[in-house]
Amino acid sequence: MEDSSVAEYVEFLRSPRRVIWSNFLGGAARGLGFAFGASVLAAIGLYLLGQVAWSNLPLIGKYIGEIVEFVELNR
Repeated sequence: MEDSSVAEYVEFLRSPRRVIWSNFLGGAARGLGFAFGASVLAAIGLYLLGQVAWSNLPLIGKYIGEIVEFVELNR
């Protein structure tokens, strides 16, 4: 590390407001990213379950169809 970056880092650590604000923004970004990613994965999973349910697989399709109907009723 260069001397100037060490000095900037020390100055950053001496300001509790900046540290708290930086950590807050980082945590908020991670939380939003997690929520968005989980929503996308859940939507893809439900779509795939719906496709399997409508493909009329004898045993699996019935149970998956019930799961999809339950999820759609409880939205």
